Amino acid sequence: MISCWPNGKYAEGKKNKMIKKILIIAVVLIIVIISLRNKIVEIAIERTFEFVTGVRLDIGSMEVNLTKTSVKIKDMKVYNPEQYADRLMADVPEIYLDYNLRKRMEGVVHINELKFHLKELHIIKNKEGKVNISYLKAVDNKTGGERLEKEEKGKFPDIEIGLLHLKAGKVVYKNYTKAEPVIREFNVNLDKKYENISDPYTLIRLIISSVLRNTAISHIVNVPMAGVQRIMDDASKAGALVIKDAVGSTTDAAGKIFTRPAEVLSEATKGLSDILGGSVFKEKKVHEE
Repeated sequence: MISCWPNGKYAEGKKNKMIKKILIIAVVLIIVIISLRNKIVEIAIERTFEFVTGVRLDIGSMEVNLTKTSVKIKDMKVYNPEQYADRLMADVPEIYLDYNLRKRMEGVVHINELKFHLKELHIIKNKEGKVNISYLKAVDNKTGGERLEKEEKGKFPDIEIGLLHLKAGKVVYKNYTKAEPVIREFNVNLDKKYENISDPYTLIRLIISSVLRNTAISHIVNVPMAGVQRIMDDASKAGALVIKDAVGSTTDAAGKIFTRPAEVLSEATKGLSDILGGSVFKEKKVHEE
C-alpha cells in the first residue's frame, strides 16, 4: 500500500508558501500606497480642480494625515488660460482641510472644515477685453449656475463643505485694453467664515465674490450667484448676532454703572479685597511658616 501522506504534506507546505507570498505582496502594496499617498491625493486634487475650473494648477507640497483625516497643501498656484501672457491667476500659500472618513466610504467627500488662504488674486483683462476669471466653468455665464451643477452631477464625487474659513490678502488688476496697461492693487484683508457649501462650483463663486465685493472692480465679471447669496446672507446674520450680543453686554454693564453705582463699587471693592487679602497675603503667610 502506497502512503499519500508525503504528498499531502507537500501540498500543505506549498499552500502555506503561497499564502506567505500573498501576505508579503499585500504588505508591500500597503507600504507603497502609504508612501505614495501624498502624490496620489495630489494627483486626485489636481485632476478634480482642473475638471471643475477648466484651468491648470501646481501644488508645491502636500501632507496627508490618515489618522487625523486631514490634508495640508502648501504653495498652490492657479494659472491663467493660454490666451494670457500673465501666467498667474491665484497664489494660495496654504490650504488645510479636515474630511469625514465615514462619508467618504459612502461616496461623498464631506469636508468638515476648509481653511483657504488666498494671498493674491490676479484679475487680467486682455487686449480683446476678455477677463481671465470668466474662463472658469463656475463663472462662465453660458453654463449658468444651478444648471451647471446638474450637468456635471455624477462626473466626480459629491463634495460638501461644512465650514469654510477664507482669508485673502489682495487683488491685482491688470487691464491691457489701453495703450498703456493699467495696473492697480486692492488690499482686501479678508477674514470670513461661511457654512454649508454644497458643491465645488458654489465654493469657487463664493471665494471670488467675497474677495472682489469690496473693490472697485467688483462688477468686472457677472458671477452667477446660484447658492452663493444664501451663504453670504447666513454669514452676515451670524455676524450681526455676535455684534448684537457684544453690544448688549456692553450696554448692560454701562447701564448698571449709571443706575446702581454703589453696587458696582461694592463688587469691585470686594473683588480687590479678595485678591489682596486672599491670594497674596495668605500665600505669603504660608511661606513664612
